[in-house]
Amino acid sequence: MSRQPLPQPLPLPQARPLPSWVTWQHRPFPDANLLLLHGRQPALVDSGFVGHAEQTASWARAHAGHINLVVNTHWHSDHVGGNALLQASGAGIAAGAPEAEAIARRDPGCCAAEYLDQPVAPYTVDMPLDDGQILRLGDTDWQVIRTPGHTPGHLALWQPKNACWWSGTRCRTTTWAG
Repeated sequence: MSRQPLPQPLPLPQARPLPSWVTWQHRPFPDANLLLLHGRQPALVDSGFVGHAEQTASWARAHAGHINLVVNTHWHSDHVGGNALLQASGAGIAAGAPEAEAIARRDPGCCAAEYLDQPVAPYTVDMPLDDGQILRLGDTDWQVIRTPGHTPGHLALWQPKNACWWSGTRCRTTTWAG
């Protein structure tokens, strides 16, 4: 029996440069990468570890001024650690509806990552997000896409005008879909 050659992988699409209204900050694993959306309604997607909360807030303010909204892709401590600090300075917090309900109940499984030694200060979700919901982030409309699996309320953001996709933990490189 002869072996068939394995098919060659498809080439990866070329990464496009980020639009001028987006600032991306790569953080080394296990911390989360940050996406800052500039405009009349500045928004931050994910807020990193609590140990970097001051650094995250300073970085966001330096690039966009006041942050109106923090959108969490999911509730793990490396994505929500700066929420309490940013919320105290006036930012709203948005998260997937299933996770918003658990956070409101103070479910012990929320934001837990004891092995990372990054406890999360209490915060509230001001805007529970549902699949298909449209958010104005910066100056651009983004669609919420529920992507449960990593966590029950994990979500991604889709910006169809520029064919941009952001999915939090699922993205570990600068690839910008297009």
